[in-house]
Amino acid sequence: MDYNYTIIRSKRRTMALQIKDGELIVRAPQRMPLYEIEQFIASKRGWIEKTLRASRETVANRESFKLAYGDEISFRGYNIEIAAETEDDDRDDHRLHIPPGLSSEQLREACIHILKAAAQDYLPELTMEIAKSQGLMPVTVKVTSAKTRWGSYDRRRTICLSWCLIMAPDDVIDYVIMHELAHLREMNHSEDFWSIVAATIPDYPVRKKRLDELGLRLERERWE
Repeated sequence: MDYNYTIIRSKRRTMALQIKDGELIVRAPQRMPLYEIEQFIASKRGWIEKTLRASRETVANRESFKLAYGDEISFRGYNIEIAAETEDDDRDDHRLHIPPGLSSEQLREACIHILKAAAQDYLPELTMEIAKSQGLMPVTVKVTSAKTRWGSYDRRRTICLSWCLIMAPDDVIDYVIMHELAHLREMNHSEDFWSIVAATIPDYPVRKKRLDELGLRLERERWE
């Protein structure tokens, strides 16, 4: 094989492959012989090579991505310019005003700080508005720094939303919120679950596709 991999053994019954940051990870049972692991990897060679290429391209894009004043970032689906703030700034000019002289990394952190605050102000309130209209009331709504999920729901009736969701268009935000609210009636992703979502958002497959596309973009640009 022309690629390296890491084996992580645990109390599991089956093998699974994961590609993370351009590296192949094999999850295997504790006593699984090495030759069986290698046979399994060989059987998945096509998928591995395709996914590794895509993952390594993403890593390269992430490493080369640099923010600068004058660039635009997404906020609720709109592109807003990053501007170096001055004393006479008009705060209603639909630009993101950041202190001048920051490095690319400092600029990114400043933007994240502002976006997180905006998400904290907007997402819980919107969720409760939609919940009230649908008669599906959670106990708590939290904004988190989750990197792998836009939203989640648990049996304590808590909904968690990633702050990155504030960078999605409003109709896509509505879809994610409705998706999580639907779990108050159906915990799994059964036909009944999707029927609940579709009753409010009939074009949810289109919105989901746009959400996936945004996720790939944010991953390339290191916003997560």
